[in-house]
Amino acid sequence: MGLRVFPNLQAIPGPVDCVISCLGASRVIELMRDSASKGVKGVVLFTAGFSETGRAEGRQMEREVIEIAHAAGMRILGPNCMGVYCPEAGLAFGADFPRESGQVGLICQSGTNALFTVRAAAERGVRFSKVVSYGNACDVDECDMLEYFAHDPQTSMV
Repeated sequence: MGLRVFPNLQAIPGPVDCVISCLGASRVIELMRDSASKGVKGVVLFTAGFSETGRAEGRQMEREVIEIAHAAGMRILGPNCMGVYCPEAGLAFGADFPRESGQVGLICQSGTNALFTVRAAAERGVRFSKVVSYGNACDVDECDMLEYFAHDPQTSMV
């Protein structure tokens, strides 16, 4: 499709600001280590299979993710989240989301609820500055997002 691809993070020339992962949970620890060595500052873990499963191995993997991130100064959104929708930047987790920005910020734990809310609001003419689905909130949580939106000049309502 004319896009350049790389076999791994280390092969990417120059810095990488943010990684969005949809790898299987068993591969996330390796990705986190690679991200730390590359100097990545933020990781969005769309990936599920962590503490939300209620299983000990999922909780342990999530603890490892947090340890690696904190040691490297990285921030984590998720795991088990849809991530960020920012129309102004062309970033969306729904292909049918409006490309026009508005002044409403939305913070949603559930990715499904975020999807349905954006779509239902769009039908009524509501546009968003940013929407964040934060999932398990192993690092970045709703309080962090409220703080962010409180200072975001593009958001007048959350």
